Parts: sequence; structure tokens; C-alpha cells
Amino acid sequence: WAPTRGSLAGAALLAVPLYLAAFMEEITMRGYVQRTLFASWGHAPAVLLSAVPFSLMHLGNPNPSVLGLLNIAIIGVFFSLTVVRTGNLWFATGCHVAWNFTLGPVLAIPVSGMEIQGLFHTEMTGADWLTGGSFGLEASPLATALFLAMTLAALGACLLGRRFDEPDEGTAARPLTAPGG
Repeated sequence: WAPTRGSLAGAALLAVPLYLAAFMEEITMRGYVQRTLFASWGHAPAVLLSAVPFSLMHLGNPNPSVLGLLNIAIIGVFFSLTVVRTGNLWFATGCHVAWNFTLGPVLAIPVSGMEIQGLFHTEMTGADWLTGGSFGLEASPLATALFLAMTLAALGACLLGRRFDEPDEGTAARPLTAPGG
């Protein structure tokens, strides 16, 4: 780790466009696509199918890889499950922004192939297949493991009928079921 030319003010300024980009992706994918699919087919197809265009949105980013796009689809499923449990986009948006902000403006690690000057210069060493190469950590099998664990935890919360924002003894207002079921 070494300080770079990045500044705290510069990182703070990047928070606004990163938030807006993540929020627009969440409004589009979870707020519109997932909700529209849910109305016709229920939660499970909506959660799975909304992850596909979310991943494909990143195909135009620099240096995409198959694993990177797969990992983005997996985290898309996680984001969708958080929307099912919380009933809103805020948790998904917060996680999305936190990931992008930590990797980019803080650590200067590529975010979905986009290089951002950060507060620190973090040098990823090792084989590209392990570090994600120029696409960033999202193209790493380490991210696959993390994203799968997060998604399984979110699925468990959905299946148990618990919301992320309530104590363990509560149940969710909207259980994970198909419309009319």
C-alpha cells in the first residue's frame, strides 16, 4: 500500500457519480425489470432473470471476462434477494455503492474494468485468473466464493421469511412466493 495522488476530497467527489450509477442500475434492474417479471412469474424467475441483463450491462466495460460477467450475475441475484426481503432498493444500492467505492476511489482497484484513481495504490499481484486481471476483483474466483456465500445467506433469509432490517424473531411482510400462491 502506498499513498497516491488521490485525495480524500477527490474520493468524496467520486462518491456522487458512483452512487448515481449504482442507483440507476438498481432502479432499472431491480426496480423495473425484477418487479415487472415478478408480476408475471413470481419471485424466483424474477430474481434469476433480472440478473442476466444486469450482467450483460457490463459487457461493454473494458476487459470483460466470462467469470467477471458470471460474478456480476451472481451479485445481481444477491441484490435482487435483498429487494425481495426489504421491499425497497436501499440495501441493494448501499451494497452496490460500497463495493464500487471501496474498490475504486479507496483502493484504486479496477471496478468492472474501469480504473479509478484511489486514495491508496493497491497492487494486485499473481495470476490474472486469481486476481481478476484488468477487469478487477469481480473477475476473480475469490469474488465468486464471496458472492455465492452472500447470495446463499440472502436466500436463506428469504426462505426463512425474515427481512434484513428486522430482528431474528420477526417474519417478513412479503414471503418468498409466487403471485397468488
